[in-house]
Amino acid sequence: MEFQHLWLAVSLFIFIVFLLSQTNVFRQALSETVTSWKSRILFAAVFSMIGILGTYWGIRTDDGIINSRSVGVIVGGIIGGPFVGLCVGVITGVHRMFFPDTFTAMASGIITILQGTAAGLLSSFIKSRHRMWPWAFGIGFLFESLHMMFLFLFAGPPERVLHFVQVLAPSMITNNSIAIGLFIGMLERSMKQREIDLSNAAKSTFRTVHLILNVLKSGVSGASAKNVTQIIASSIPGLSWAAILAAGKVQAMTVNEGETGEALTAEIERWSRLPENEIPEELGIMAVPVSGNSVFVDQVLVRKSGAHTFSGFEKELITGMKGILEMVIEFDRLKKQASMMSLAEIKMLQAQINPHFLFNAINTISYYCRSDSLMARQLLLNLGDYYRQNLSSPDSMIPLSEEINHIRAYVSIEQARFGNRLSVEYHLLPCDIHIPPLLLQPLVENAIRHGVLPRSDGGTVKIGVISLPRYYRMYVQDNGVGMTKTMLSSLLKEQPERKSIGLINVHQRLLSIYGKASGLHIQSQVNKGTVVFFLIPKNGKEVSYD
Repeated sequence: MEFQHLWLAVSLFIFIVFLLSQTNVFRQALSETVTSWKSRILFAAVFSMIGILGTYWGIRTDDGIINSRSVGVIVGGIIGGPFVGLCVGVITGVHRMFFPDTFTAMASGIITILQGTAAGLLSSFIKSRHRMWPWAFGIGFLFESLHMMFLFLFAGPPERVLHFVQVLAPSMITNNSIAIGLFIGMLERSMKQREIDLSNAAKSTFRTVHLILNVLKSGVSGASAKNVTQIIASSIPGLSWAAILAAGKVQAMTVNEGETGEALTAEIERWSRLPENEIPEELGIMAVPVSGNSVFVDQVLVRKSGAHTFSGFEKELITGMKGILEMVIEFDRLKKQASMMSLAEIKMLQAQINPHFLFNAINTISYYCRSDSLMARQLLLNLGDYYRQNLSSPDSMIPLSEEINHIRAYVSIEQARFGNRLSVEYHLLPCDIHIPPLLLQPLVENAIRHGVLPRSDGGTVKIGVISLPRYYRMYVQDNGVGMTKTMLSSLLKEQPERKSIGLINVHQRLLSIYGKASGLHIQSQVNKGTVVFFLIPKNGKEVSYD
């Protein structure tokens, strides 16, 4: 009979705890070693009430009460920590000292205070266990067993206490320790189930993001918009259709159920023209505007089957997808802007005609017109080739042979002017590699003007390509005057007042096309010469150092 009565009380407590376990504050408390003061006060109040009710819902005997008071006290201490354990123990214990009045009242009250305090002190230890409920059961069993032993110390005549303990010990030790284990187990199970739900939601979200980023890696287009609607329609259960619109017109649509056609398209376009707050929520339609200047998307519309409303998670997921679209649109804008700036710099480089070079070239050709007309004719052709290449389209890859022809045209004019003071050697590979335009020519011009010609006896410029396992290493080397470490360190730094953009332009274009491990590498020694080299990956992807 005692077991049945106690389990009725415990069942009521379990129902209360089940309701509490659905709240965030209780789930968080079970996983945190330090709780907020607001939570501690709430726990103290709730578990003190459970402890006091455990006293009143007990079975009254001549000598005392067979009760479930310790369940609320010990569980409160385990969940809330030392402060909560002490508060619940004191509140419930002091109440027991005076209500109801039995010969064990004072002893039971003191023992209750000790139970709450001890449970609170053990809170961190129990929370650190992989599985908490067996430890909670063990502590409940131990504390209730000690409860019976302490009654002999505090309650009165041993004979009377012994009779009382024989009556209440079996039911209280068994029922209360099981109830404590069940309470903690329920909260622990609820917490772990929530973690599983959050983990599954995170996996679903990351999978969706990964899929969307994959289809949008080449930008937002009509084809990628269609793929995005397919991903949205498959990521949210129970979705009737998903559509992407621009300027009020459907650009892409995926339908999971129902008929497709002009009628559905017209309906979607009609909904898109309504303000978001004017679409009745019970229709299960969600409209999300997408900012940016894309001609393919400015709104996402989705509808739930059966006009069901969207959950909070589903709304956040759709909003997150909208954020990804906005990010890709902005990235495309910045990429196009960067591309236009890069092309502008190349055109500036092409237009950077050195008037001294042109003047000297014309003078040289004039000299040969009097002494060697065939040479003059060839130099005129070379000069024409040089400037024609300078005016060619800069926005595509060109064969290395085309770049070398451009260099040869420039070198021929300089050699005609300086004669034996300038020697140029070519160490090339038989294969024709495609590279961005105007990579090598500025380096050759720099080597001739600033490396070789300042020397009284001139020098040699070497232009070459070396095949490595993963890269082509292209270099321009001279045995000219070289440069100091100070000069070398400033060559590739951004300087607004810089007049020549040749080297820095080549360096930045290499970085933007082939990655941060690419770019120009310059080695130089005074009076010994300079070598400038860079890497072109054979697979056309970014350069990376292993």
